[in-house]
Amino acid sequence: MPGSVSRSFSALIPGFLILSIFGIISWALASYGSNFHQIIMDSISTPLAAMGSVVGWAYVIFNSLLWFFGVHGSLALTALDNGIMTPWALENIALYNQYGSVDAAIEAGKQFHFWAKPMLDSYILLGGSGATLGLIIAIFIASRRADHRQVAKLALRQASSRLTNRFCLVCRSS
Repeated sequence: MPGSVSRSFSALIPGFLILSIFGIISWALASYGSNFHQIIMDSISTPLAAMGSVVGWAYVIFNSLLWFFGVHGSLALTALDNGIMTPWALENIALYNQYGSVDAAIEAGKQFHFWAKPMLDSYILLGGSGATLGLIIAIFIASRRADHRQVAKLALRQASSRLTNRFCLVCRSS
């Protein structure tokens, strides 16, 4: 057997072992009525959710920080978004439905989650990560550099639909 073929088959052995081991672990967890995702949610998301509004502030800061380093912040923090902030939004909806208004729920001693998913979508991620649409408008108003205005012209249509990936990366590199 040629050396390249034997190396290919020897590379398959560790992958097969890893798949087999995790398949057995997954089967064992399923027989107990659990899975990897639930264990991760219980061990990470629950303690983070108990921290309250610190999680929301951390999300905003890390989202922008990750973009600064060229990493798609919103995608990198999707687990935090879906695991904590979306359930908070559902809790807010349940409280509103139960009491009929925000004021009635607050008078009853209930507390709404400020950093729920709709808050992020409406104010923090408006026009893309970090309210990029506002930055584009500011460039049109105040920038005198032709290259900045050209990038803003190209990004305006995309930013109106929250697709600002290229704009964030172009501004970072210029």
